[in-house]
Amino acid sequence: MYVYDPKSIRVMTPSKPGEGERITSMVTRTGAVAGVNGGSFDDPEGLGNGFAAIGVIISGGDIVFTDQDGSIPQHIVGFTREGKLVVGKYNIFELRDMGISEAVSFYPRLIANGKPLITSGDGGWGRAPRTAVGQRTDGTVIFIVIDGRQANSVGATLKEVQDLLLNEGAVNAGNLDGGASSEMVVGGELITHPSSRYGERRLPSAFLVYDNPSSVVANRVWDGIDKIDPGGSHDHPEYLREQAEKKARQQQTRAAVPAKSPGGEKAKSGSASAETKPAAGGNQRDDSGKTRTAAGTAPPKQSGAHEGDASSPSPAPAGQKETENTDGSGVPVDKTGPPPVSGPAPAPVVVGDSNGKVPAGTVTETVPAAK
Repeated sequence: MYVYDPKSIRVMTPSKPGEGERITSMVTRTGAVAGVNGGSFDDPEGLGNGFAAIGVIISGGDIVFTDQDGSIPQHIVGFTREGKLVVGKYNIFELRDMGISEAVSFYPRLIANGKPLITSGDGGWGRAPRTAVGQRTDGTVIFIVIDGRQANSVGATLKEVQDLLLNEGAVNAGNLDGGASSEMVVGGELITHPSSRYGERRLPSAFLVYDNPSSVVANRVWDGIDKIDPGGSHDHPEYLREQAEKKARQQQTRAAVPAKSPGGEKAKSGSASAETKPAAGGNQRDDSGKTRTAAGTAPPKQSGAHEGDASSPSPAPAGQKETENTDGSGVPVDKTGPPPVSGPAPAPVVVGDSNGKVPAGTVTETVPAAK
């Protein structure tokens, strides 16, 4: 996204205490033209509520939030009242002396005075979704958002982001919060694809572009709060809903499985007891009802049945097993069934014209994403 008037950029904060705000909501609520995610925040389990900001947040020259004493230097990415991009490590007093009007905390600096600062390796942070900002000598601001952790976009290294901004003519540039927080919104619509499985995240800060930035004031939502709850899985609405749905599916699955019959257990027990060996000289009936004779004894003759009669079944020859089948054909049945059947890079947005005038509409053009 190209912003020709850097003074049209304002840092925005959430609408209420206790949780961050999605950038689509910030843009719509405050009447912004467009926006990208801003600074860092504490994010337990990757499920934080987006309210526990880290570092400093300055909007309209007002220090809206800081978690450090004013004398302690902090990493910042911001703009002066004149619209000059500043990236580095400064304390609050230095930021005031420099006339910083808008700022959030993140790092590292990528380009300084036209020279790349990553000269070897990939920057050390691996490949991930990225958000970054740079500025040309004519004052034009370039916001870059690169999707990642997805099949169609794996993200970028810090060096790739640096080189992309160099190719765009940036003479100063810095990295902003990335990962699942990376996103760009234009006209109230999310035009990138955040990597979080829950979609757009709640965030503590954003750089938004306005037609009339002087009329916009960021909320001081952290005033009077001594201890900030960063949230987590215990209060993340989408995560809790997902877990409730998963539990409901598990209960339905268990309910669909038939319970074992108590009679079946008894039959199994009786079958086991039937295999107990009889006392010497005694007879025993097997599961089929046939009489098995202990060694050295003859089976008792029954009335109406004589040895050799056609009505008496002939036993199988010694050592030969009877064939088991289910259709009575004498042919073993194959009980096995058949085998189972196996079954763009985001478009940068041009905001404003080269004369510094910011129109209500926006123009998009394609810039190749880092491979």
